[in-house]
Amino acid sequence: MKRKPDWRQWLLDERECQDWLNHYLARNMLRKSKDEASLYIERAQDNFAFAQWVMNKNEDEIPNTLHKSHYDWTITISYYAVYHAIAALVNKEGYSSKSHMAILCFIILHHFHKNSLLTEHELTLVATSFNKEDIQTVGSAKELRERACYDVHESFEKTIAERLLVDIQIIIDKVNELLR
Repeated sequence: MKRKPDWRQWLLDERECQDWLNHYLARNMLRKSKDEASLYIERAQDNFAFAQWVMNKNEDEIPNTLHKSHYDWTITISYYAVYHAIAALVNKEGYSSKSHMAILCFIILHHFHKNSLLTEHELTLVATSFNKEDIQTVGSAKELRERACYDVHESFEKTIAERLLVDIQIIIDKVNELLR
């Protein structure tokens, strides 16, 4: 594909999202996989706990040792927590990918635009809990993570990291409910 993947456009345009999903499938960037959803959600929970630990250490220990706070690492680790949570949902439906955009594309198409392969009970939970705002949280977390990792001019305030942790905890809780 000649254009860049854009998760915001996928939210607006189901056909564009489907085209990208077909692209990811054709290039084997999204492939059939055995059910390992419990491993993905375990990783999500571990990453989230570590992000909270780093956030707490940013209160005094990190600034005292390194002479400044590192909320960028809280953001980076938080993103991986939410990435593994949504990867668990994708895996529950029989797919896996190492491409973050492929995972996000799958979630948008199957959990926002279409009925997924989940059971009726799980679909009800998705419909009532996993919404556009959750998808935007994941997309925004990905963008924040990229800025935190690659933009040397960027600095992050405590409030941004705190808000992200709250939003990601909500998504992890929803995914946990779906996987029960």
